[in-house]
Amino acid sequence: YQTQFMSYSRSLLLFLCIYCLTLDDVISWHGYNQSAWQHHKNTQHLRHNKHSHLNGTDQCPDYYEATRPYPSSFISKLGLWPGLMTDYDLEYGETLYGSKEMLELIYINQNPENCETAQYIISSGWPFGFGSRIHMEGVGLSIGLNTGRVFLYHPDGDNVHWETKIPFCRDIAVSLECFYERLSKCTIADALIGTGKDVNGIPNRYMSDFQESFLSLQGQAALKESLQGIKSFNLMMHTGGGKWDVTTYIPHVVRKVINCSPVNNEAKHYMWRAVTSAYFTRPNYRTLNLLASHSNLAISDYNECIAMFVRHGDKGIEMKLIDFTTYRETAEMMWANQLTPISRRNSHSGQRANG
Repeated sequence: YQTQFMSYSRSLLLFLCIYCLTLDDVISWHGYNQSAWQHHKNTQHLRHNKHSHLNGTDQCPDYYEATRPYPSSFISKLGLWPGLMTDYDLEYGETLYGSKEMLELIYINQNPENCETAQYIISSGWPFGFGSRIHMEGVGLSIGLNTGRVFLYHPDGDNVHWETKIPFCRDIAVSLECFYERLSKCTIADALIGTGKDVNGIPNRYMSDFQESFLSLQGQAALKESLQGIKSFNLMMHTGGGKWDVTTYIPHVVRKVINCSPVNNEAKHYMWRAVTSAYFTRPNYRTLNLLASHSNLAISDYNECIAMFVRHGDKGIEMKLIDFTTYRETAEMMWANQLTPISRRNSHSGQRANG
């Protein structure tokens, strides 16, 4: 499972690294609305005119500022992957629109000034795949942000522990905090202050209970009122409750940012999930040390390679596996079309990378 974890983390990092290429190169690869993006290109010369607002309103964040690479101080503050931004990225790269602002909203909500008086949601866990767990816990984080509550892992994990029942996690944690930074500076002990109960004795709520709160501001206000007097509750993520639509679980404060972006409507929840995944998968120092100990592949210059994760094995029970030839041909196409950091850099200097 250590190998599986490392492979997943690296592939997730590659997935989130959209900033490594300029956006006009990859516009057809993700959920950006091409018409909205083309309109932006026609009305703004990047890095020259810094006052282009999508949707034609000053209420939307300035596009240039909303896509700037993260400064090192921000990466360090949030505990994001070290080395996430290179000097080249800072000069030529773009981040996912509004992602910095959305990460800041999560961080502030997860780290209130006073943990003793804060209110909480405790996750029941998601005892299925590693990647799907991060996806579903992200929905819990959405509920926390939409209700103004800190989202924490259950101290008993998910009562399955297959992800953490390995030597690496022994006596460390039974949650993903074995691998990643803590979700909050606050603790379960803070969440139980004044309840007179242990964590399994506090009230339960179900995912479907929060559907209406994401559909309107009135629904959000009504839900908050119904939770008055409840300091903490367990969020039952995989049992009980009624039907609910995961695509609607975008906090209102976040939707304001996403609605200003050129993202297609059907991809907005994926955009938000990419941001919550980035917050969940901030590696702790033990994980960084573990990865470093296994990073023994000699590559003279990482700017001159195309790295991708090819998953076969048990993934075959969920999907039709893609032949390795397709991956290889895709990498060759990317190189031939200068979709690599080194080739992009050379294109700015009038040269073309060979490989």
